[in-house]
Amino acid sequence: VNGFDLTTRTVKWQRNIGITTSIAYSDMALDGNQLFVRGPNGYLSAINKMTGTVNWTKPAYLAPICANNKVYSYNYDYKIYSLDPATGNVITQFNPNLGVGTTPFVDGTTLYVSSATPANPTSTYFIASYNAETGAEKWRKDVGVYYDGPVVAGSKIYAINSLAASNPTLYTLKSFNVNYGDVIDS
Repeated sequence: VNGFDLTTRTVKWQRNIGITTSIAYSDMALDGNQLFVRGPNGYLSAINKMTGTVNWTKPAYLAPICANNKVYSYNYDYKIYSLDPATGNVITQFNPNLGVGTTPFVDGTTLYVSSATPANPTSTYFIASYNAETGAEKWRKDVGVYYDGPVVAGSKIYAINSLAASNPTLYTLKSFNVNYGDVIDS
């Protein structure tokens, strides 16, 4: 990860986040002066965006998302955690029996996720919503196939059928009701 001075167009700082190849990826979120980066090494690091100082590091499975003065992170134990951005300490542990999941999406006080049940991650796919403060489940809806996303806009949750990654002709964008998870548009 590199921090740049936009005035001089020079590199201010560099941090290694576990990348060992010339082609790599990382997931990032920005909140105030902190950059939250999940590297391919499976760790989420909080980095001061001005100095490049690593403030803390925690295991993380998917990209972080910042909302409500928290960092939400999906971990290898099939749980989502809300973390204190300054310390990395756990604020809330969501135990929604997630399996293989996507990066959660937070809209106000609701966290949305698309996932597969860990006991049978090839057949039990669902979209669910949780109270973003307490982790309490609001609703869960079986959806038949695995969806990437979700993203919320207005009163709809939008998600793309993940089979499209292996076969672009299968791209299916669906919308779901944010209050109950029912399919609105197929």
